[in-house]
Amino acid sequence: MTETGTNKRPAATALDAFDPWSDEWNRSNIWATYRAMREAAPAMYSGARCGFWMLSRHADVKRAALNNKVFSSAHGSQVGFDRTTTPPSAAIEFDPPDHRRYRSVMIAPFTAARIGQLSGLVDRHVRIVVDRALAAGSFDVVHDVGAPLAVGVISEIIGFDDEARDRNRELALAVVGAGHEAATIAHAAYDAFLAEEVRRRIETPMPGFLGELVTRSMADGEFEPPELLSIARAMALAGHHTTINGVASMLLRAADPSIRDRWLSARDESAISEFVEESLRIDPPIHMEARWTTEAVNVSGVLVPADVQVALIFGSANHDESVYPDPDQFIPARPGGHLAFGHGIHTCLGMGLARMEMATLLKEMLERMPGLRLDGDPVDSGMFFGHHMGWDSVPAAVG
Repeated sequence: MTETGTNKRPAATALDAFDPWSDEWNRSNIWATYRAMREAAPAMYSGARCGFWMLSRHADVKRAALNNKVFSSAHGSQVGFDRTTTPPSAAIEFDPPDHRRYRSVMIAPFTAARIGQLSGLVDRHVRIVVDRALAAGSFDVVHDVGAPLAVGVISEIIGFDDEARDRNRELALAVVGAGHEAATIAHAAYDAFLAEEVRRRIETPMPGFLGELVTRSMADGEFEPPELLSIARAMALAGHHTTINGVASMLLRAADPSIRDRWLSARDESAISEFVEESLRIDPPIHMEARWTTEAVNVSGVLVPADVQVALIFGSANHDESVYPDPDQFIPARPGGHLAFGHGIHTCLGMGLARMEMATLLKEMLERMPGLRLDGDPVDSGMFFGHHMGWDSVPAAVG
């Protein structure tokens, strides 16, 4: 298998016009483009879309993510959109103290103390998808494994029934697949679905995270219906789509015997964990998020003005040579961690659950599909929704 970054085709777009919403970006050119950014300057300006600054080096991205007082997310977290006029998404598009109000509620199911309680749920869904894959013999990692696993788990946590689970997946795909111009329309349809789910729970108490939160809020006024919708959106959308991308990238590599035999021969917990983390580092599902500067700020010698949008390019930071030698090579034993889940107060709420799903699935498939192999060429999704990169298809076979 060709590792990321081995195709060095130069980017067609100049760095000062870099547009993450362009359909030209994929794994054949994005890493070389990020490398050119890191080599050119600590901070660069792109005139694409609304105009935004770009931070691409690991140290600068990490430092900015920690400094939410200067790099605010309150005006929108999507690169390429001007100051948001839509209701903000909890909790990523809020600064403290409002951020803490949302996050303290949303993180409750995913804390270290409670994540272990979800292991039975994850185990059950992993067994379901692996049983089906084994029975089929050949399958698609994205559509037959990653999607039903991630969607099934988060749907049970939220409290979606089967109909709502399927509708959520359908509308979520429409959102993340929308281009820059269609994104607002896709978001409106998704919000209408979630507003109805909130309304149903206002009328009739239901089990699950959302039902319990709605019931509590109706009793004590903790959150109003629009706020409940914002929470539901973050949980239902971000709670599954990125995990699907992570699963696909991980199993794409685990299906390569040369990689699997080298890094997973022991099949112990530490080897599995390292494999999961390197899959996330080398191929992060989320490449960037937007922030807005509240004041002028010096970024490693470059003055970034106040009141401008800044793209924190986590995908580039994860391939920074100063932190990761041979960054485009898959090396699970490497030190250094990664920024695939973001950093600072907006670090991914569900990272513990995502890691559990990926590790549990990898272990189960190694034990029950020791001959797992690719069964065709993977189809790269390219960059979509202005910050995602995943796989449209990864054909595989039991072996």
